[in-house]
Amino acid sequence: AVTHLSNAILREDRVWHMDSPDWSQRYDAQGRVSLMEGGATALMEEAPLRLEREGWDAARRAMTITVRTWILNGFVASKAGKYETALTLLQDAVTVLQWGAKKWEDVSKDDRGIIFEDSFLRGVKRMHLDIYCKACMALGSGPGHSLNTLMVSAVELLDDLEAAEPAGPGNAEDLGFAVSFWDYPIACTYATLGYCNAGLASGRVPLPEHLGEKMEYWYHTGFCYERAALRHQEDDEKFLYFWKAHIETVWQRERPLRDILPLLSRLRKAVPGARQIWGRSAAWNTVITFIRPALQYEERAIAGIAEGRYTADTPSVRSTAEAIQYA
Repeated sequence: AVTHLSNAILREDRVWHMDSPDWSQRYDAQGRVSLMEGGATALMEEAPLRLEREGWDAARRAMTITVRTWILNGFVASKAGKYETALTLLQDAVTVLQWGAKKWEDVSKDDRGIIFEDSFLRGVKRMHLDIYCKACMALGSGPGHSLNTLMVSAVELLDDLEAAEPAGPGNAEDLGFAVSFWDYPIACTYATLGYCNAGLASGRVPLPEHLGEKMEYWYHTGFCYERAALRHQEDDEKFLYFWKAHIETVWQRERPLRDILPLLSRLRKAVPGARQIWGRSAAWNTVITFIRPALQYEERAIAGIAEGRYTADTPSVRSTAEAIQYA
């Protein structure tokens, strides 16, 4: 069960839905059996010894169950707002995966296990980055989660992903794999950088003088959210969310209506398809609430142009723009 559940949330964490009243108790009973005390350090000491004593089958199974349990427990902890626990577990998983991939780089996947494949590591890093960002949003910068570390982690993961991204589409199975282990993680890194730049631009994060003008950071914010949106299909609720975040930066920069109207039109046209697929998702009401002001703004802008109150050169300004967040 741990294998299938961990695979599922690494591929698409929005599949998570548990409505069994005793699921938490049953999961705790099973999960804690596999969870090695001592974290990454203990596993890295024990694994080579077990390999020497019992061979690859036993060593692979022990490492796989432990690492996957860390991933699943970390994900579940994040859903409960226990970010410190979640980040500790996921960092242990990343540490072991990087260590094992290097230590046994010449060992076949069948022997050492799929968890040491690059794509699996990227999936775990994406989850860690996502939860780290949510921790910063919920708790602010602190001892275990700073905006600077968040930005550095996002850039490093983005560089890794773009360097390893497939050159072109393959068959249907390859396409689904690419979406899960390249498109979604790349979108996550850009959205994270968008959040960081928005903090600098909006004043949520103090802006040192040498970092330049705030408008420059609004531009970078918009670029990052645009890239995050375009890594999703237009019928995805996350496309709507990130595209609206991109639109917010156009308002902040007071660009003319001729610039913002095509963006607003694209957002409006994407809503019906996204509603058909995601209309019952846990995040749908949040997404609709977030994008509604943009849909209403488009109506007012078009009406104003038709009535002669505005022109295509009128600045697009919205003084009550929401604080950009990260989903």
